[in-house]
Amino acid sequence: MDASCVALQGSRDYYWRDFPCDYLKPGLCVCGEVPEPHIPPEVVCPENTTRIFDRCVLILPYLVDTFQEAREGCAAEGGDLLRLNNPGIMREFYFFVEADAGNWSEIIFVDGQLNEAGKFLFGDNSEVPMGSPYWQVGHPTGEAGHLHYSTSVYLVNDVPCGGPPPPPPPAPATTTTTPAPVVSGPHDHRPTGPFHVACEMPPL
Repeated sequence: MDASCVALQGSRDYYWRDFPCDYLKPGLCVCGEVPEPHIPPEVVCPENTTRIFDRCVLILPYLVDTFQEAREGCAAEGGDLLRLNNPGIMREFYFFVEADAGNWSEIIFVDGQLNEAGKFLFGDNSEVPMGSPYWQVGHPTGEAGHLHYSTSVYLVNDVPCGGPPPPPPPAPATTTTTPAPVVSGPHDHRPTGPFHVACEMPPL
C-alpha cells in the first residue's frame, strides 16, 4: 500500500502518521502569512543544570512531600519552579524525562489558575500551551492550583496544591444491622508523594 502522504489521526491523539494519498480526508490549509518557527535563544547553563529547549533545568536531588516544599527548594537554589510555557520545552522535557524514566517519581511544576476568559495561566500570567499532546485529556479544568507531571503516563495535569483531603466523618452508630448507604465524595486529583521537583534556573 502506498502511504506517501501524512495525516493527523484522531484515534492516535492527532499525532502525524503516514497515510495513503488516495484516502478521502479533509485538507489542512494555511491561510495568510506563515510565521517563522520559534528558535530557542542560545543560553549557557550552570554546571549542575541541563539545558532543555530555551532554559536551564535542575531536578532537585531530594524528594519533597508538598508543593510549598517544592517552591522553597527551587528558591534555595536560586531559581523557581519550572514553567512549561511553550510546546518546544514541553516536547524536550518529555524526552528528557522519558530517557531516564526509572529515576523519577511524580514531578511538580509552578502554580497557575484560570483567568476570566477561561484560559489557564501560570502565576506570572504567561499562557499554558494547552494545545499539546502532553496534556492529560480533558485538562486543565481550573479545579486546581498547580501543574503536575505524571511520569507514569508522561502527561501534564492540573492538581490541587493542598495536602490530602480530610478523612470522611465516621458514620453514626446505629442499632440496626442494615449497612449505612455509601455516599461517594468528590473525586480528588491529588497525586501521592513524595515528589521530584523541576526547577528553572537562571542562565550564566
